[in-house]
Amino acid sequence: MPLVSIAIAAFNHEKFIGDTLLSIKRQDLSSYEIVIVDDCSSDRTCAFIEHYAEKYNLPVKLFRNSQNQGVLNTIRKATEMIAGKYLCIFSSDDVYLDNGLMPLLAALEKNEKAVAVYC
Repeated sequence: MPLVSIAIAAFNHEKFIGDTLLSIKRQDLSSYEIVIVDDCSSDRTCAFIEHYAEKYNLPVKLFRNSQNQGVLNTIRKATEMIAGKYLCIFSSDDVYLDNGLMPLLAALEKNEKAVAVYC
């Protein structure tokens, strides 16, 4: 089981998704998965996801909606497919600072009563 599941709803972000995935790659995570649900992009978002996943050996699980569902339903679908202990919801046009997840994970691991962290 992965420690962290990163759930991403993607829609028409071919220009950004590569930077998003590379920023995840730069995290110091020992065990993680990236679950991406594409919400019927009309550009090459899925092709870029597949390219980056293969080129950088990223643990990506890519799913595609059969019809546009909107961001809320799409991210909900992604969260239903995760396997990790912790969930991180992320946008397909955002980037993490290098090792930006580590303080959040440390806070969760330190306090077993914590149910969420955010910065």
